[in-house]
Amino acid sequence: MDGHDVGAAAADNPLVPITVTATDQNNKINWLNIFYSIEWAVFAGFAVFLWWRLVADDYRREQDALYDLEHPDDDDDETP
Repeated sequence: MDGHDVGAAAADNPLVPITVTATDQNNKINWLNIFYSIEWAVFAGFAVFLWWRLVADDYRREQDALYDLEHPDDDDDETP
């Protein structure tokens, strides 16, 4: 960076302290946690679907290869 200080101490404006407080405990429902749990459930379902799809496609490819080995003369039987 050509020897320039890019840290917080190099800022022209002084840093302003902030106060972080605890969340409101009077709220009975934490919607953010509920949406996160729904998001992870959808993600898990999608991951299971992708796994199933990969396994099914691999099985179909194996079955197609076995069929081709068992019936080698079925490729171009019908000639016009």
